[in-house]
Amino acid sequence: MAAQGSAGSSVVLCTDGLSNVGLGSIEGKLQQEALEFYTKVADLAHENGVTVNIISIAGEECDLETLRCIPEKTGGDIQRVEADKLTENFANILASPIIATDVK
Repeated sequence: MAAQGSAGSSVVLCTDGLSNVGLGSIEGKLQQEALEFYTKVADLAHENGVTVNIISIAGEECDLETLRCIPEKTGGDIQRVEADKLTENFANILASPIIATDVK
C-alpha cells in the first residue's frame, strides 16, 4: 500500500474493532510482536511520504495503543468516533491538507 503511494498520499484506515484476521492480526499474538508489525508498516509509509490516519468506531474493542505508532510516525491522526458521525469525521480528515512530508 504505502510502497505504491507517492509522496503526499494519504491513507485512511477505518476499523470497527480489534484486528483479528489476516496479516495484521493482533488477536492471539504477543503485544510486542504486533507492535513490531505495525512499526514496520509505519516505517514503510513514512519512507514513502504517505500519511496514515486511523478512524476507530467508539464502543468497539480496538487496540489503539498498538496502532498509534502508525499515525505518529507518518504525521497522521487517530480519531475515535460514534458510528453516526463517521461520514463527518471521514470528510474532515480528507479535507485536512498535508503540510509537509519528509521534513528534515
